[in-house]
This record gives sequence, structure tokens and C-alpha cells, in this order.
Amino acid sequence: MIPAAGNSNSKKDYSYIQSNPQKCTNYYRLLKTDFSGNKSYSDTRILKVEGNTRSFSLLNNSTSAHECQLQINEPVTLSIFNANGMLVKKTKFAPGLQWLDLNNYAKGLYFIRSKDLTEKIIVR
Repeated sequence: MIPAAGNSNSKKDYSYIQSNPQKCTNYYRLLKTDFSGNKSYSDTRILKVEGNTRSFSLLNNSTSAHECQLQINEPVTLSIFNANGMLVKKTKFAPGLQWLDLNNYAKGLYFIRSKDLTEKIIVR
């Protein structure tokens, strides 16, 4: 459930990330409920999730908020390296939407690595 932005005559965009979707054909639709209680459904959308997904997805690769959002698709240990290749941190994550705290990291380029993937992140 995502709360509405309130009364508006302009277009409003909303987003939601499903943690751990089933590895099959998934069917999605939205239920919209207005303030008077009237309900309506969106068209159904189909998304096929293959069984060979990456262990994690980086949802933002540049941050000045000192945190990074990750979609973890399976239990995984992530290793974080600085630009010189030095291991900075190693952390285990459970599946789902997770946050990586970057408060103690100096500004610069870092690499997040799992057993099957390496992503870069810039701390500003």
C-alpha cells in the first residue's frame, strides 16, 4: 500500500519494488481507492521473472545521502572495495529491499561485489 499524495489536478507518479518476486510469470494490477471510497483496478501487467537472476541489484549508484538502496534477490555476502582494490567491508544480506549505510565512507569510487556481480558506486 502506498499513500496518495492527496487532491491534485496534475499527474502523480508512484513506485513500488516487490521484494523477491516469484521466478515465474507474475501478474500485477493496481487498486486505486479515492477519498470517497470508489475503487478501480488498472489493466493487468505481466512480468516473467527468469530463474537465473542476479544476486543483487544496485538501485542508486551515486549518493550524497550516505546510503545506498539494494534489491537483494537471494541470501548473499557483499564485499565493498575502495578504488585501490582494498576490502573496506563485508556484509551478509537477506533477500528483499535493503539499505547499505555509507556514513563512514570517504567521498570517492567504491565497488560492491558478490559471487556473480560487481557494481560501482560513487559516494559524494
